[in-house]
Amino acid sequence: MAARTPGSECSLSVRLDGENPAVWLSTTETLLHEPVPNTTNLVPRRGCKSGGTIVSVEGSDFSERSGDLSYAFCRFHTTKVAATIVNSTLLTCTAPPAVKGGFVPLAVTMTLDEFNPTPSLFEYQDVSRVESIFPNHGAPSGGVLVTITGVNFLDGSVSCQFGPASAPVRALFVSSSEIRCLTPPMPRGTVTLLVSNNEEGQVFNPLDFTSDDMQFVIEEAPAVHEIAPLVGPEYGGTPLELHGRGFFNSEGLYCRFRNTYIRADYNSPESVVCTTPTNPPEEVTAALTINSVTFADVSSAFRFHHVVNISHLDPSLGAVEGGTVVFVHTVSEGEPFPLEFGGSDILCRFGDITVVASRLDSVTVQCITPPHRPGLWPFMISGNNGIDFWAGYADFTFLGMQIYSIFPVYGSPEGASRIQINGANFPKGDDLSCLFGEDHGVPNDVHYIAGPALWVNSSYIECIAPLGLIGTVTIRVVYKDIEVVPAL
Repeated sequence: MAARTPGSECSLSVRLDGENPAVWLSTTETLLHEPVPNTTNLVPRRGCKSGGTIVSVEGSDFSERSGDLSYAFCRFHTTKVAATIVNSTLLTCTAPPAVKGGFVPLAVTMTLDEFNPTPSLFEYQDVSRVESIFPNHGAPSGGVLVTITGVNFLDGSVSCQFGPASAPVRALFVSSSEIRCLTPPMPRGTVTLLVSNNEEGQVFNPLDFTSDDMQFVIEEAPAVHEIAPLVGPEYGGTPLELHGRGFFNSEGLYCRFRNTYIRADYNSPESVVCTTPTNPPEEVTAALTINSVTFADVSSAFRFHHVVNISHLDPSLGAVEGGTVVFVHTVSEGEPFPLEFGGSDILCRFGDITVVASRLDSVTVQCITPPHRPGLWPFMISGNNGIDFWAGYADFTFLGMQIYSIFPVYGSPEGASRIQINGANFPKGDDLSCLFGEDHGVPNDVHYIAGPALWVNSSYIECIAPLGLIGTVTIRVVYKDIEVVPAL
């Protein structure tokens, strides 16, 4: 029998009947004698236990003829899979599933069963899993650093892919449970984030990537056009409304005031609200983000102002009918303090009723009382159109005195007549008095003479008529020089 040479063919005759030498079947089969191949490198060198990783095997003596005849195979430990010959130094095969993780020898053959004696090592690994991503929104321009948490991430080989249309990007390995990936430029829309533990540069194979249905949304970056109000107190708590476009209701929707981050409340794609934090008195440029990574600056600065206290009101009481002009004096730490607001945004609040105020000078505001229920009511002032109100040590009293009856209804011109007045809401104090008006028959020409008043209780007082009054007189009751009740 002649010696075989690489790639040689021989004819094989088979005798079918041993009793009759004339009966032979002659056929020709190609019996290849190929050099034993050699493997030098695997790309990638690892894959998931679930299998499906396309492995590029680099080496020598790979026979294209063997590939054409389906004689070329890879063997992962004991499992054979078909190999595809690319050229004499490169072939590919798909890793089969494995029961457990770890290294297995990968050998190749060009003759069905004669494998190279020095195989390369392929590592089966547990499947990586993505549990959360942050942020989960980004702009089409890319450049957002996404933190990904999960399990079984491998150092030096992990990569991310944002949807099937984008190329994998190398991840920054932090730990086996955390990696970070920079988003590439992408069109607007929603994509699934995938993670693979195979090396960068491999032929893309979807089976190498996780499929944990983690969605990443690509939206245009938000833009803020205006904010309201523009001022607020240093102790914070002001609801600041931001108007613009591109707002998105996401977990990463925040306002930033210097280094302080405040969760934003989403109203619409054009409106969100943030509550201002505590901040020293100064102007601060706020910023908005939908992913807590990229920010849109606000064009107008927000000004935190000093806490303004109200020193006193002048006067501090008025009629329930309203119309009393009140001067509001402000202080800070016991000293007159300039108001840091102005214009039409100043409001006064008497109890639960708000009126527009005006600024007279740096420390004084003027407002006019509205009609109000009687009693002592807290007074507050706002410098940002009613968004925030603050108060000092000031209250305002609305006097609602009423006269129901007087007795007697006549008296001596010699004076000293004691007149009993029944009514309601008479205040107690030395400033309570009665006015007796003498009518001279000329319209609007009534001359009043003051007389003392004796407070008995809130519904009963007594007045002493002055000397010299003759004829019908009008009685009025006043308190602290403020006329509040015309007599009956």
